Amino acid sequence: MKQMRSKKLCKLWAAGLVLSLAALPSLSGCRQQAASVDAGASASASVGTSNTSSAANAVAASQAMRAGQSASEASLAAAGSHAAGAAAQASSAPQEALAPLSPQVLAVAQTVPKPATRIVALNSNALEALRLLQAEDRVIGVFSGILHRFDFWEKFDRLPQVGKWSEPNVEAIARLAPDVVIHYRATAPYLEEKLKPFGIKVLRLDLFKVETLANEFRLLGEVMDRKQQAERFVSWHLNNLAQIQQQVSQAPAQKTTYLEAYSDYSATGPGSGLHQQSKMAGGANIAASLNSAYPNVTSEWVVEQNPEFIFKISSKTEGYVLHDAAPYNQIRDHILARPAWGHIRAVKDGRVHVINGELANGPRASVAIAYMARWMYPEHTAALDPEALHREYFEQFIHVPFAGRYFSDPVAQP
Repeated sequence: MKQMRSKKLCKLWAAGLVLSLAALPSLSGCRQQAASVDAGASASASVGTSNTSSAANAVAASQAMRAGQSASEASLAAAGSHAAGAAAQASSAPQEALAPLSPQVLAVAQTVPKPATRIVALNSNALEALRLLQAEDRVIGVFSGILHRFDFWEKFDRLPQVGKWSEPNVEAIARLAPDVVIHYRATAPYLEEKLKPFGIKVLRLDLFKVETLANEFRLLGEVMDRKQQAERFVSWHLNNLAQIQQQVSQAPAQKTTYLEAYSDYSATGPGSGLHQQSKMAGGANIAASLNSAYPNVTSEWVVEQNPEFIFKISSKTEGYVLHDAAPYNQIRDHILARPAWGHIRAVKDGRVHVINGELANGPRASVAIAYMARWMYPEHTAALDPEALHREYFEQFIHVPFAGRYFSDPVAQP
């Protein structure tokens, strides 16, 4: 019976459902099973329905546990429950938007005091997520780069700074005695070891990769005791993705894209947030076969690949304070003027778009994908209104007026 229950839990984990954290011990062998079982087929066979809202699962799990059930029984009961509105919205969401979180991340979350009330946030994605969850008042320390973004982040610019996002200061963090530090999965790997003597946990959430964004939000909502707020946002996010997928799927062929990160000729490939966004917008990344998240490429290589669209990410300014697109247009014009790039289809056809990094790399991912889909497939996405989604994000989730500029103007055609 225990073995059967463990197999069921692993199938649910593979389906992308964040179960109650108390179920973690039963998930220890899931990665080994996942190596030999196709996750998508397992999800279909085990769940028997479309993707159930995992925030509702967590609520049902906690209720069942209070009633005296074991952790595994509670999680299985939760996985079978449906939150009607959220489940219906998420039912047609792309399966790749519900990738499971690692047992290591879940293990750390299990040890964080709940609800966490003292938080050090080391990047803007974490801060934006906490605003979405209406938990910004629990932030007691931030990274130093927040000072350059004061208009959008005015609530945080007076908090103690604990160093750069890329090199946070351990002593400064320890002095604040937080319940948890939130940071990207691969940045400052020394934090866990050096903060361990102080009993400070490091919760590794990217909060910008669209394949894990939904389940990271649900986990953060559980840690913060903000499950309802988390599920409200996740339902909106997944519904956007489902709408986009339905419309771009009508296109007869994928448009080829060259995706460039902040530095010149730093492409983005599998494992990067922009690669997944382009894919969900219906694009075929020319760097998909390079087997690196951020491969360096040559100008000649891009010309040879001859992409139909070019998307470039910019971190030069905070989009919220801009009144025109001049900073993005300058970067766009630099791309248009690269030697021999006039032979590329994207350049010849004026299909070069520079996008603000805060829009492309963060909780607003579905909005960025909507813009990309609209640019690539205007004839198939007439019902898609990216600006309306963007406005909705600001006004209904961040609770600030919609403002700013977030991408370059269209290229003027002769």
